[in-house]
Amino acid sequence: EKGWTQLTGLAECDVKLFQITYESVGVNGEPVDLSAALSIPSGPGCEGPFPLLADGHGTRTKAGYTEATIENTLLDHAMFTSHGYVTINVDYIGLGNSDYDYHPFLHRDSEARTMIDGLRAARYMAFALGVELSGKVMVKGFSQGGHTAMATQREIEANYLDEFDLVASAPMAGPFELEETFVDGLSGPAIENVSAGILFSYALQSYQGVYGNMYTDISEVALPHVAPVIANSFPGQLSILEFIFSGLIPNDPTLALQPEFISDFLDGSHPMRAALAQNEVSDFIPQTPMMLCSSRNDGIVPHFNSVNAQAKFIAGGAQVPLIDVADYIPEIPGQDSGLVHHLSAKPVCYSAIKNQFFDLLK
Repeated sequence: EKGWTQLTGLAECDVKLFQITYESVGVNGEPVDLSAALSIPSGPGCEGPFPLLADGHGTRTKAGYTEATIENTLLDHAMFTSHGYVTINVDYIGLGNSDYDYHPFLHRDSEARTMIDGLRAARYMAFALGVELSGKVMVKGFSQGGHTAMATQREIEANYLDEFDLVASAPMAGPFELEETFVDGLSGPAIENVSAGILFSYALQSYQGVYGNMYTDISEVALPHVAPVIANSFPGQLSILEFIFSGLIPNDPTLALQPEFISDFLDGSHPMRAALAQNEVSDFIPQTPMMLCSSRNDGIVPHFNSVNAQAKFIAGGAQVPLIDVADYIPEIPGQDSGLVHHLSAKPVCYSAIKNQFFDLLK
């Protein structure tokens, strides 16, 4: 308890949690209903006006996963809502209350639309509830959510700066350099990635849904003992951690995928390489203040994603700081260090982002 309080500080506000449903569009522009958790500061001394903070969550594989539970929003409540931020935690297409056929995992455009329409819904609900917003907007996210946050900033700055006063962005530990990340995961990462097989399979299924050209039959890309699992698990019955420890898809993607597919992917001839390149999010120069955060010992999303993105931004004239939290994460005997660093970096990054960045601009 003492450790958490040191990270979060004592709560200044009570929190009211709502689940909301809002309208957005799917991959092909078709209407979809999406859900989100909307959290409002309340109580004496917490009358606003408040900044509006949107969050993208990390990879979820369980069908029906929703952010709108006390457990799933606890960290955001402790760090942000109880300190005077209205927070909107979106459920991605195909998750939450969405009845979409699949989740377009790591699909840049739909992630950004989900968050932008979530911000619009949050503003509408705040007005309906009599909650005063300051007009300032911030975005953040960790892991897949880091990809979402950066995609959202990229899209707002390209098309919606007249609608949103975006004042800060914190994409954390995200796969910003998608193509390099997946080549690294398939050809032997520097730090063992216990989720590489699952994440590769998830992206393969996602891009088959989005683009339709990853395969004609799944047997072309997946080995026979894994193909049915891949076809029915994204999303499916297992959470990402349950999936990792189940062994249903090998950690090493070369033990799950057809050798010919692997060869084509590594030499750049398979269309999945083009799909990954098309969904990279670090191909712009930020106009809004941005801060990155990651652990150099992260074994799930390699730290080079943040390092390389920062280098691109600085080369383009944007001063984007990067916080490495590896030294604040203790090693746990008997546990996979790369997984521990990914999971444990989130609260440490959130605390650093809040105290060193967001609070200065709120």
